[in-house]
Amino acid sequence: MSHPTAISIHVQLDGSNYREWAFCVETVLGGYGLVSHLTGTKPAAATDGSNASAVTSWVNDDGRVKTAIVTSVKPSLMMSLQPFVTAKEMWDYLKNRFVHISGAHLHTLMQGLRGLQQDDMTIDDYYSAFDRFMGPSVIYGSFIYCRM
Repeated sequence: MSHPTAISIHVQLDGSNYREWAFCVETVLGGYGLVSHLTGTKPAAATDGSNASAVTSWVNDDGRVKTAIVTSVKPSLMMSLQPFVTAKEMWDYLKNRFVHISGAHLHTLMQGLRGLQQDDMTIDDYYSAFDRFMGPSVIYGSFIYCRM
């Protein structure tokens, strides 16, 4: 029996880079045709066993996706994923943990924006830095208004 190639995510989730990490995970899994493991559910086994090979294949693929997720988070986050059975459960947990709006998050966002200056950055680098701060507010559907 041949073993499928391990899925490697080259961005490690450290908590502050959830958007970049999630984008990389979705992109890489899409390339393997496995992104549905982040959104779908395990197929139910037929009582007559007619889909047993499809269920086994799904379980094996889900194991590959779970391995990719676990090995792409910083060690201090790994054990928080231990209770989850499917890749979707892990994915949902991480999304709920790192994509939320709070007063503390808005305060951090405003501090980061206040300190952001172009200085020697190219316009592309500056835009990327700005987008890194503003991206979460777009995800949350929030709009931040500053008084001048």
